[in-house]
Amino acid sequence: MAEFEEAYPFVRAADWAHHDWIPRENIAELWFAYLRISPSYGLVRECQGDLSRALKSTKIPQDIEMVQAVYDDFGDVWDAPFTDWWASRGQPLFSDTSPPQHAAKLALLEPGKNFSSDTLMGLQSYMEGSWQDAGQPASLVLAIPACMSPEEIARDIRAILRETPPAAKRRPRSRAAYAPISDKRMNQSALLKYLKLYWYSVAMDDRPLWRLGLEQGVSAKYDAKKFANADIESPEYADDRRTLSILTSRALFRARMIAENAARGVFPSYEPCSSALEFGDAGLNNALLLKAFELAGRR
Repeated sequence: MAEFEEAYPFVRAADWAHHDWIPRENIAELWFAYLRISPSYGLVRECQGDLSRALKSTKIPQDIEMVQAVYDDFGDVWDAPFTDWWASRGQPLFSDTSPPQHAAKLALLEPGKNFSSDTLMGLQSYMEGSWQDAGQPASLVLAIPACMSPEEIARDIRAILRETPPAAKRRPRSRAAYAPISDKRMNQSALLKYLKLYWYSVAMDDRPLWRLGLEQGVSAKYDAKKFANADIESPEYADDRRTLSILTSRALFRARMIAENAARGVFPSYEPCSSALEFGDAGLNNALLLKAFELAGRR
């Protein structure tokens, strides 16, 4: 158990012990870690976009295209430690961006021309094109005589901008492609607990459910220290073992739902996912698990 605790690499629980929520980078790190245990995500990785490569015994989720879309963005999460992945691929997925802004010519008003038609066409073209690409910023519609010098134009525009309300000067921002949903049940403590329990169950696969739950503290009522001197395998504690098994099974189910929902772009959530695969399905094999476990130590 001590060796597992030392090797367990994915999250820095001590760093977050006093935080009510997880900062953006750490949410990304947990999302990344849960993708590593998602059977559906593992299936997409093994098939490399060609589902005909899947074993005949493998169940193919009906929403596999949704998982493929997430894989296209996140990539192979088993291929490198989180820090490398974050620097090369992850940060843009979780970052708000400010689209580039440019001034645009809408029309040229000249004597004798139907300026109303030209102006409206230019305005419509701008609003349907460049304005959308720029995030629909508040924009000034100006009349600038072409005979003005650049210095004169700059002087007048500065004066106009000084009179423009501050709210109109805020740059629009595009939302990050991936953002955590709001779920009060899913604080960092719960996410860490479920993730750690899963990896512990992999490392200690010869232990019964109740033992896994006791050693990993799935319930405050069943603290391993309280049972340190008790013969918990005796008939006297049969009900406790049964309850612990139920609680542990539920926690592992939640870990699987969080992982499978993460593979579909929803995180963190343990709401039932009807197309979720089982942890033992062919999409997530032992080689991938061992590789993830090994790489995670090289952060």
